[in-house]
Amino acid sequence: VLKHGTLILVTGSGFPPNSLLSGVACKFEGQTSFLQAATFISSTRLRCYSPKLTLTSSYQDYSMVLSFDSESNLLAGSLLVKIFRVPEISTVYPTILSVVGGATLTVTGSNFVQT
Repeated sequence: VLKHGTLILVTGSGFPPNSLLSGVACKFEGQTSFLQAATFISSTRLRCYSPKLTLTSSYQDYSMVLSFDSESNLLAGSLLVKIFRVPEISTVYPTILSVVGGATLTVTGSNFVQT
């Protein structure tokens, strides 16, 4: 379960002036759809948050589109967004390491993503 939505800064151009926005939003479309209110920062930046979800796998793909009037006027094009489960750390071993280096640090837990 994601405890907090992740901040997403959307950068573009030609966003309508703040005074004209009646319902700027980011719409996430995937297994289910979510409409998240967005905040106008400037004509080139918006701020929105990923939806708070209960994920059944380590991550879920969503496409994100922008709306400037609460969903009826979605902009063409979308951005692929991957929403990940929050990692949980169980143990860290050893708890003390030398500044010289050369030791292996082992971290165990769940919801890690292999890179």
